[in-house]
Amino acid sequence: MIGDHAYATDSSQPVVWRFDLLNTELAPEPIHLKDTGPKVYPNGIVALTDEVLLVADPGEEVLLRVELDGSTHVLTTEWAADGLLLLDDLLIGVCNRGDVLETAEFFLSALRLSPDGTTATDLGSYDDPRFDTPTTLASDGNRLLVVNGQSAKGPAAAPPFQVIALPNPWKR
Repeated sequence: MIGDHAYATDSSQPVVWRFDLLNTELAPEPIHLKDTGPKVYPNGIVALTDEVLLVADPGEEVLLRVELDGSTHVLTTEWAADGLLLLDDLLIGVCNRGDVLETAEFFLSALRLSPDGTTATDLGSYDDPRFDTPTTLASDGNRLLVVNGQSAKGPAAAPPFQVIALPNPWKR
């Protein structure tokens, strides 16, 4: 959310939808992402400022900095994130490697953003054997809460979905 608006990605096309929270009668406004690759698949999203969103694109395996006019800038490559969590200048993504669910590897990856949010430094990844197709995460004090998704490979596949609590490995 930014101010009176909420944003959602559309994983079937290069669009971010803008919802006016003060006038729910209005249809959501599309923000068409410019200068994206052919396999664009926007997914995770967080607000960096009132004018800038960060959008993970697992199809192109990039993290995009998106202005509200739709212009994009690649912050980092080889970063196929799903859910995103922004804690001050720390961006954590739920990531995966692999083309097939049965053999995919799931992990968290973190980036430290520059003060103006135009560059990112890779802080590495964190793996946990309990991760089974995790899709999103949240913060609870010094802990991260990671949700195993509905596409899980093992016993986590049936509701209720598992939430894994772990210490934030990048907490300063």
